[in-house]
Amino acid sequence: MTNLHHLAEQAVKSALEMGRTVATAESLTAGMVSAVLADTAGASGMLQGGVVAYQNSVKVDVLGVPAELLAAAGSVDGAVAAAMAAGPGLHCGPISASPPRG
Repeated sequence: MTNLHHLAEQAVKSALEMGRTVATAESLTAGMVSAVLADTAGASGMLQGGVVAYQNSVKVDVLGVPAELLAAAGSVDGAVAAAMAAGPGLHCGPISASPPRG
């Protein structure tokens, strides 16, 4: 088992124990986080879905990241990542998520 799969197993188990759901917003990882979570037993009980937003236009149009923030900060920025983290709830139903830690 890879380290990623081990972390995913822990994340799925914890989310299920706490009654939380998860949706992802990914850019550079291009869906890898969602794929590893989905490959984990029990994930269907917590994984709602995900958005791969590689292009800034998808960050703006789908995830609701302010275009002004992207213009000022660039796409590789903590504030942009936090804005992206809020986006999946717009399309994947009610979720309970935490912004990424920097």
